[in-house]
Amino acid sequence: MYHELLKRCVELSKEKGRTRGLPDLSHPTDFLRVSDRSFLPDAWPPEAESDKIAGDIVSMLTRRDLYKRALIISRLFLPDIDRDEEAKSGFERLLACGTNRSDRDALRDKIVERAKELMSFKAHKEATKELRRRFSALSVLIDIPRSPTVEETHAVMIPVSSERRAADERVVPLSEVFPIEK
Repeated sequence: MYHELLKRCVELSKEKGRTRGLPDLSHPTDFLRVSDRSFLPDAWPPEAESDKIAGDIVSMLTRRDLYKRALIISRLFLPDIDRDEEAKSGFERLLACGTNRSDRDALRDKIVERAKELMSFKAHKEATKELRRRFSALSVLIDIPRSPTVEETHAVMIPVSSERRAADERVVPLSEVFPIEK
């Protein structure tokens, strides 16, 4: 969430005079002057709240209304991925989004568009009334970690368990979760 807030401050800083009390982050050294405290509402002059995007994020942070993990996609959740070329190709395209910010933003926009479409269906309209009022691209965060190196996949052990039975937890090399070609 702080990343999104910083990104918004950078966008506003590029448009001279638009920061309106938010930290001016037009130069890389400007980041040395800001801290978490710089983004708390009591540190802002009243005019800073006029930017809705930044204001919404700060408000969420202040209320501890933090993002929630809604979906994890990994090889553990796609057991037939090596036998299903379409699934494998889709998973590889998804991982590639992790290295390209514009691809990740485009994916987020597609997810937001589809979510809005689903929420507007007659069957969901009443149940999603409040959510639709607050829902925006800021409601969706996509985090795609970089793929581990070959050395890391063999050296790092991680615990895994089935969704149904946490008691079946076992420890496996990371290479079982993220297979990497040599």
